[in-house]
Amino acid sequence: MRHNHSNQWQPYLSEGTRASGKWRQAPKQRTNGFNLRISFLPLLFLALPIAEIAGFVIVGGKIGALATIGLVLASTIAGSLLIRHQGFGVMTKVRTEMDAGRDPSAQLARGAMMVFAAILLIIPGFITSILGLLFVLPPVRDTAWRYLKKRVAAWLEASGLSYG
Repeated sequence: MRHNHSNQWQPYLSEGTRASGKWRQAPKQRTNGFNLRISFLPLLFLALPIAEIAGFVIVGGKIGALATIGLVLASTIAGSLLIRHQGFGVMTKVRTEMDAGRDPSAQLARGAMMVFAAILLIIPGFITSILGLLFVLPPVRDTAWRYLKKRVAAWLEASGLSYG
């Protein structure tokens, strides 16, 4: 019995074995470690809630349930206020940089990190709140900006694009 192969599979059939239906291997694609990072995301999404629950149990055992709930609510309120305050402040700084003819990317990145910090503060949990508080600190944001700037520049260069 002869199989009818659709045109989408034609490149993967070797010329000499097309009639017999034998397949050759598809060419390997370079991943540059990207698939490895993606494979850690499901693990992170499973591990973070478990770690947060463990943090609630540990902190609740030390300071009590009501104080633990109070800390979580205080963190959420602080994150909400931060995100409200930063939204307007970042746009003003970006507009000032653009009016002066300077590159606003640093201000945009720092503003985005502050919004990220606020979101981490809003998410209930002590681990995310600690990470959020770290991103509120200017030295941490500056270090993250230097790292991100290098990564974005390398990615743009690999893509054939250029960065300022």
